[in-house]
Amino acid sequence: MFSFLDFINRILNYIDIDTKIKSRIYIIVGFLANIYLFYVSFKFIHNGFMTRGIVFFLVALFLLYFVYLNYFYYFTEKQAPFDLSSKIMHKLGIKPREPKNTSLRGRQSGIQNVRGAISNGYFKENRMMPAILSSNPSEVERINQVADDLINDHLMTANYFGSSDVRINRALKENGDKPIYAIGKGCYVPYFLLKFESGKYNVYIGINQANRLLVGHLTQIGMQKINQIDHNRVDIFLASVLLVGGPFKTEGRLNPVEHHQNYQLKLKIAFN
Repeated sequence: MFSFLDFINRILNYIDIDTKIKSRIYIIVGFLANIYLFYVSFKFIHNGFMTRGIVFFLVALFLLYFVYLNYFYYFTEKQAPFDLSSKIMHKLGIKPREPKNTSLRGRQSGIQNVRGAISNGYFKENRMMPAILSSNPSEVERINQVADDLINDHLMTANYFGSSDVRINRALKENGDKPIYAIGKGCYVPYFLLKFESGKYNVYIGINQANRLLVGHLTQIGMQKINQIDHNRVDIFLASVLLVGGPFKTEGRLNPVEHHQNYQLKLKIAFN
């Protein structure tokens, strides 16, 4: 039996498979192994080896309990009834590891960062302010195109962090019915450029310089309209570009309902 379990383990290690799916396979295999242990224990008892049979039976019962716990953890979103694992760990003197913030709500609070591409250098906070971008329909399509490039090149995830609808519904309730976005709070664009051309501050973005696209022009910095700024006296720089928006889900009657909208950009400008 143990040779068979080792064989299954080796096969799964050779296959590039999601950890959760792999864990589910282990649970199924473990359950089948438990059935075999129960069969062996009853055979021992039937043949008169009572002590050995009872030992095998108790071991199988003990292992079946943990199969039961793991079934609830990996196959459902519910807490297993009669979960004594915390008490067992306390009795054995085992301290639980600090839980990582792997909940959907925790992930949503973060921003995806493409290989450290957050800003165009360091600027002091008192020298930075938000800016408003104006984009025509074709430029909006280019923003969506850059988002697709980031997803296709695995630089950004847009799958609700792999969360099930059950978990998304729970997060929607926790967030006060605020929408859950497929990309979370957003993703920093790896390449961006601000150019003063034909009297406009044009913004270019892309996954790199070779694939940059014009996505609009600045209309306002902070509370000041762009036409009120003298570009001969004030130098402005694009400090960071955050991609936000895109598909999102809201709470439905049974399951979350997905809505589609264009991606948008949040800009931060530095000035001298």
